[in-house]
Amino acid sequence: SLDYGGNLEVSPPVTVGGVEYPYGRIYYGGAPDYLPHQATRGALDDMKIQKPFMADSTWLCVGHIDEFTTTIPDPSAPKGFRFVIADTESAWALLESVNPSTALPRYAPGGWSGHSIDSIGEMLNDRSLRNLNEEVQEILDAEKERFVEELGLTEDDIIYMPSLFEEPQGCGDYVAALIPRMANLIVSESSGEPVIFLADPFLRSDVQDQDSDP
Repeated sequence: SLDYGGNLEVSPPVTVGGVEYPYGRIYYGGAPDYLPHQATRGALDDMKIQKPFMADSTWLCVGHIDEFTTTIPDPSAPKGFRFVIADTESAWALLESVNPSTALPRYAPGGWSGHSIDSIGEMLNDRSLRNLNEEVQEILDAEKERFVEELGLTEDDIIYMPSLFEEPQGCGDYVAALIPRMANLIVSESSGEPVIFLADPFLRSDVQDQDSDP
């Protein structure tokens, strides 16, 4: 899985510690005891002008770097782009701003994914879910610092994407997204204007009305 395309990203152009990377930097996910194949790493390492680095994605069931990070162009940003990273704390803050009785048809028992969560309030009051995501946030915080160092980021460069994770059946102790991975997005263009395609979180009572989603 670590050799799949979802585990390979490249940043926009950056200057880090006085070193210019005019074509950005390559990054991929792995860990010392679980790596992409040597042939993959060797091919990427040969691209010295984009000097690859590795972040830890192995806490995820699929293990792809694009499940929790990406970049989006932003002419108003200091570097011309923003770094997007999954963040559980902003997810809890968002949910706490919503009426707790808000029904969640896509999360309800027998719903689209069978999460057995009836409402926003039920999600908020799930202590085991809170504990799990506190552990995940510790990982995300550590990985954010890695990206800050490797891409020369400041806090102004970062967007925190509301995200929650669960331990789904068949993944063992690894996690997958509970709120669909909005960080795993695609930026395109239509009639000269940027368009972002991202996963619908369905945190609303009326699944047909996206405008009602927090």
